Amino acid sequence: MDQKLSLEWYTPSESAAGSMPLGNGDIGINVWIDTRGLLRFYIGKTDTWGESGQLYKVGLVRVDLLDAHSQPLLVAEQLSWSLDMRTATIGITTTRAEVRLRVDACHPLIFLTARGPEGLQLRATAEVWRQQRRVLGGQEQHALLSGSPQPVAHEPDEIATTDERTLAVFHHNHYSAWGANLEQQGLADWQHEAEDPLAGNTFGYALRGEHLRVNGPASLTSRSSNRAISMTVAVLTCRNTKPSDWKRRITTLLDTAPAPEDRATYSAHKRWWADFWSRSHIEVQGDEHAATVTFNYAAQRFLNACAGRGAYPVKFNGSIFTVDWGYPRSVNPLQPDYPPEHFDADYRRWGPGYWHQNTRLPCWAMLGAGDCEMTDAFFDMYREALPLAEFRTRRLCGHRGAFFPEAMTFWGTYLEHHYGWPDQRTPDLLPHVATNGYMRMHHSSGLEVAHLALLRHRMTNNRDFLHETALPLTRSVLRYYDEHYPRKAGKIHLAPAQVLEQWWSAINPLPDIAGLLAVTQLVARLGEEEAGEEIFRLAAALQRQSPPLPMSGDGEDAFFLAAEWHDQTPRNRENPELYAVFPFLLCPPGSPFFATARRSFDRRAYKDDIGWMQDGIQAALLDEPTEAIKSIAARLGAVPEAARFPAFWGPNWDWIPDQDHGCTAMIALQLLSQSARRYDISPWRLRVHPPDHKWLSGLDASTQNE
Repeated sequence: MDQKLSLEWYTPSESAAGSMPLGNGDIGINVWIDTRGLLRFYIGKTDTWGESGQLYKVGLVRVDLLDAHSQPLLVAEQLSWSLDMRTATIGITTTRAEVRLRVDACHPLIFLTARGPEGLQLRATAEVWRQQRRVLGGQEQHALLSGSPQPVAHEPDEIATTDERTLAVFHHNHYSAWGANLEQQGLADWQHEAEDPLAGNTFGYALRGEHLRVNGPASLTSRSSNRAISMTVAVLTCRNTKPSDWKRRITTLLDTAPAPEDRATYSAHKRWWADFWSRSHIEVQGDEHAATVTFNYAAQRFLNACAGRGAYPVKFNGSIFTVDWGYPRSVNPLQPDYPPEHFDADYRRWGPGYWHQNTRLPCWAMLGAGDCEMTDAFFDMYREALPLAEFRTRRLCGHRGAFFPEAMTFWGTYLEHHYGWPDQRTPDLLPHVATNGYMRMHHSSGLEVAHLALLRHRMTNNRDFLHETALPLTRSVLRYYDEHYPRKAGKIHLAPAQVLEQWWSAINPLPDIAGLLAVTQLVARLGEEEAGEEIFRLAAALQRQSPPLPMSGDGEDAFFLAAEWHDQTPRNRENPELYAVFPFLLCPPGSPFFATARRSFDRRAYKDDIGWMQDGIQAALLDEPTEAIKSIAARLGAVPEAARFPAFWGPNWDWIPDQDHGCTAMIALQLLSQSARRYDISPWRLRVHPPDHKWLSGLDASTQNE
C-alpha cells in the first residue's frame, strides 16, 4: 500500500481544537503544541464512567521542554509536527529538539521520548480542571440528566504521589446513580441480580520517567542534565475498588512497564498497525476530490482503530477525542445563551447515552473495512445488557423476550430524562414506555442489533460469536415481537407503535417489518441445525406472519411508505421508508423491490446529507453512483468547522468529532467499491484491497410468504 498516511503541520495551534489524535483502541490522546511552545495532550478512555454515568476525560498533561537556561525548545525555528498513521506516532522537531509520542498498541501506556541539547530539561504538569464539586446547569445538565429533581454535579479529581518518582491523578466515584436509575424505571429488584457498574469506579493516569522526580503538588521535573529524557504515562480504570487499590495497581503497572525506548515493544506496536493497514484500503483516483477523499477515509478509519478496542463502543458524539473546542455556543438551538466558561472537555452534546442509530454506523464501517474485532464492544454491550432487558420485559410487559430502548445507558436502561421523572409520568402511560416522545415506543433497535450480529457471523463464520452473542440476542428480540403484539388476519399487528423518532404514533411501521424480514431470513440461511430448533421455528413463523412492507401504488408506480398508517406530524429529519434499503438490505439489484426502492429514494423528503443521515449509503446500494459520489465527496471533502485535524468533523447534529459523519461516508465508499466491479463510476476510479462485501447480499423483501 503506497497511499499517503501522514499529516504534517509547521505552525503551533492556539488550543486543543488544533490537536492531532493518537490511540490504541482504548486510550486516546489529543496532542498539540501551543503558541508558547508547550506540548499538551488530553487523555481519553472508553470506560471512564463518572457517578451519574457520564464518560469523563481522564486528564490533561502539559510538558515543558527546556534547555539548560530554561528556555523553551519547541518554539525554535523550523517547527514541524507530524502524525504518521501508518505507525500511530507523532513526531515533533525543531532546530534544537525532537519529541516522539505514541499510545502503545499492546499496553495501556503512553510513551514520550525527547532529545535535545546538553542540559535538556523536562517538566510534566498535571492540569486538573475538576478541582472541586461543580453543580451543572443549563446545557451541561441537559446533556447529562435533563430536568433532574436532584442536583447534578461533576465531582473533583484527586492528585497523589505514590513515591518520589510517580505523580498520579485519579477520579473515584464515591456514589452511584445506578440504583436510583433502576428504581425510577420499576426495576429496583435488579440491584440484587447485578453489580453496580458505577459504584467505586476509579480511573486516572500516572506519570513516571527515568530522570524525573516529583516537584510540587502536580509536577514532575528532570533532576539531572541529559540530552535525552523519556516519560511513561500509565492509564487505568478499576471497577468497584478503593483509591488505595487503584494506586497500588497503577504503580505496579508502571513498575512492570517496558521502557519507552524498548525495541521489542516498539516493534510489536508497529507490527499491530502494519497488520491493521494491510487488512484493507480504498484509494480513489480521478477528479479534484480524489486525494482528499482517500486520505480522509483512512483518517476516519484510523480514528475508529484508536477507539475501537476498548470496553465500550465508540461514542458517536466525540468518541474519546472530546476537548474544549471553543465552538461558538450561539449555534446550539437547545440553549443559545449557555455560559461558555463551563463548556469543558467533559461536555458532549446528547451526553453519555448510546443512541443506537448513531452507534451502529461506526460498527458498520468497521465491518466493511474488515476490522471485525473492533465491533466486539458494540455487541458485548448489548449481550451484557440482555439479562436486564429480559428482566424488564418480564416485569413490565408480562411476557418473555427483550427490547432495547433506542437511547440507553451502557447497562441497558432508558436515560432517566427519557423515561421521565416521577412528576412527568401520567397514569395512562404503560410502565415500559418512555415519556419522551422520540423514545416512547422506539424499540426497533433490537432487530438491528440481531441483524448486524448475524451479518457479522456471515462475514467471519465465527461459531463462538454466533452461539454466545448473535443467537441469544436474536432469540430474545424475536420472542419480544412474537409475544408483545397481537395478530390480525393472521399477521402481526404492530400497534401501538411509532416510526423511529419521526412519527410518534403508527400502525405497522416499515423499519420494524423490514427488521423482522431481514432477521428471519438470516436465521433461515443458517438452517435448523446451526440456529437450533427453537429459534429456527420461531423465525419461520414470524417470517410468515410479518405484515407486508407498507407501499403506495402498484407496479411501476409503487413506492415504500414509512408505515401502514402514521400521524401527520414529523418530528425529525429521517426517511424511515428507506430502512428496507439500509440497514436491512432487502432490496439488492435484481430483487423484485429494487425498482420500488429506487423510486422511494428519489421521493425521499430529507436530503440534508450530514452526520447520521444515510443518503450516500442508500445511493450506493441502489446503484446510484452519481448520488453516492456526491455524498462521499461532500462528507470526506468537508473542512471541519471547529478543528484543525481534517477528520474531526462536526458538530452537525451531534458533537465534535462527529463519528457518524465520517463513518457514513466510509460505508458508502465501501459499498460503491463493490458497485465499481459491475460498471463504470466515472469520474472516479477505485483501487480496492479486500474485504469484499458478498456477506451483505442475498436478502429479499419479497420472500416473506415463501
